[in-house]
Amino acid sequence: MMKIENEFLETWNRTHKKHFHGVITYDDWLTKQPFYSIIHNENGMILDLGCGQGNNTLFLSELGKNVISTDLSTEALKIVSENIPSAKIIQLDMKEPLPFKDNEFNIVISDFSLQYFDKNTTLKIIKELSRIISNNGYLMLRLSSINDVNYGAIQGNKLEEHYYFVEKRNKRYYDENDIIMFFNDWKMIKLEEEKSSLQRYEYERDYFIVLVQNKKEK
Repeated sequence: MMKIENEFLETWNRTHKKHFHGVITYDDWLTKQPFYSIIHNENGMILDLGCGQGNNTLFLSELGKNVISTDLSTEALKIVSENIPSAKIIQLDMKEPLPFKDNEFNIVISDFSLQYFDKNTTLKIIKELSRIISNNGYLMLRLSSINDVNYGAIQGNKLEEHYYFVEKRNKRYYDENDIIMFFNDWKMIKLEEEKSSLQRYEYERDYFIVLVQNKKEK
């Protein structure tokens, strides 16, 4: 694994140690359409980018899918490797160029992971995602809403519009216009805001469910 020494990494390692209770669980967002049909029909490798404790990796593995699970946190990847041995794990920093070939994936999942970066870095990551996702391939996301007050929205020190330093980390929150702006070069297939209680959180969350399709041919 790559060597990363920073406070952000240590914060995430402490978070995963504190909140892992011995069992990986997942909720039903990827069982909804059109996510499920797209995943069901995919025979290639799926990238779980910022996998955390492997919630989506577990779901995909139970469907018999091949998964690469990536995260900055060594503690998170340890949980994944010990509980989902079929997953291939890679430690990476999303701010750096992604260590994958052009057009390597037809599906990438980013579940609450594309929300810790300033605007320029976020755009850079999205550009890298476009590079590694095939033309007409899919990016499946959940993103914290500006209404997600339980997760720190509109709290802490404001760094940029909808971007704050709160609870020892930078956090970005989205509204619909933000998402449309960031994915202006992609085909928007699904964009919905939801409010619900998720098993891995202790409180109700406000978030967007997003499905975009990569369009490299203009």
